[in-house]
Amino acid sequence: MRLIEEDSISAAEPYARGFWISLLATVAVLFVLMLRPEVIPAPVLAGLLLVGALITVICSFGVLRKGSQVRLRAGGWLVLVYLLGGVGFDICATVVHTPDLADEMNVVARKLLDSGFSVLSVYVFAGVMQTLDVLMMASCWVGFVRHRETYLNSCFESATDSLFSFIKAATGGGKLSWRAYLFPMRMSEAPSFYHLFWLMIPMNIGAATYRWYLGLEWFGVVPYFHRAGVQCSISVIAALGVYVAWLVREFKRHKCALQS
Repeated sequence: MRLIEEDSISAAEPYARGFWISLLATVAVLFVLMLRPEVIPAPVLAGLLLVGALITVICSFGVLRKGSQVRLRAGGWLVLVYLLGGVGFDICATVVHTPDLADEMNVVARKLLDSGFSVLSVYVFAGVMQTLDVLMMASCWVGFVRHRETYLNSCFESATDSLFSFIKAATGGGKLSWRAYLFPMRMSEAPSFYHLFWLMIPMNIGAATYRWYLGLEWFGVVPYFHRAGVQCSISVIAALGVYVAWLVREFKRHKCALQS
């Protein structure tokens, strides 16, 4: 691997690690909220979510800045519009159909409203959180465009001729044995957070697809789905499937290039 690519990965690794730690901590807070909503006071919940979102934005911009200066092409702009458009469309649909948030089912919004927060204060909180979400999505995607060649080259160098070893490298296990990759037992067996970071691309695309569906639900264009968690999971899993298909294509292209 070229020295400049190694330096880029090393410089981005701490930001990627901080991103995942903050994201997982935020997810843990949301799980507690869904299972035991009375455990977390509303002001504490709002503070924890704001801090978590802010850290993920700072870290994702940190990763972005360590990439090469590559500009977005037409396809890249279309993906960015799709990502941000899903958030905007869902917000607009919600405001149009339930401006007083009486029918809003988001667990965080419901917790704040049921705890005595005014509709205006919930709107302000939601505006800040959605802005941070948009910034995180945008920085992850632009960062991916800038790091794409470095990311793929590092995976090719870490992998053998096996497709599975390439997928392992692409998901953070390039320098790990299969045992350490599947069953880590020591801190030294932690995956590469830099490589794990790019799993946010399919996760964000899946989340954006879910937001587009929610907006269409409000307008009655698509059927109402009672289990939002299942719906979101399906969107993310489908996006992960497309991401793996892209990795497979890149692996086959690389092998063909070596053989020619």
